[in-house]
Amino acid sequence: MRGIGESRDWSSLPSVCTRLSSWHQRAAPLTSGELASCGWRSSAWPWASSQFWLAWAVHAAEALYTVRLCSTKGITDPGARMQWLMQTFLFGIASLSLLLAYKPGKKKR
Repeated sequence: MRGIGESRDWSSLPSVCTRLSSWHQRAAPLTSGELASCGWRSSAWPWASSQFWLAWAVHAAEALYTVRLCSTKGITDPGARMQWLMQTFLFGIASLSLLLAYKPGKKKR
């Protein structure tokens, strides 16, 4: 462990990058200094975090739209609506496209 003000030993740089490329084999977590030495900036993580939450928000919006779409397609069973909601929340547009393509049959009189 380096103290404050001590210089970096650059001879370990290849081993750090090797540890990054073989992440599944490492047991010890990397420090932020080791990540920065291989070009990984810590300032990129908040941006990635906001993309993560944006993706969840989009999935939630798709799931809520699915409930509305179920009523316009004539799906009235609450269990089926809940299944569509959960499936769309988990799988996103892949599930929503199936519901969009669904064409209900004509009701008999």
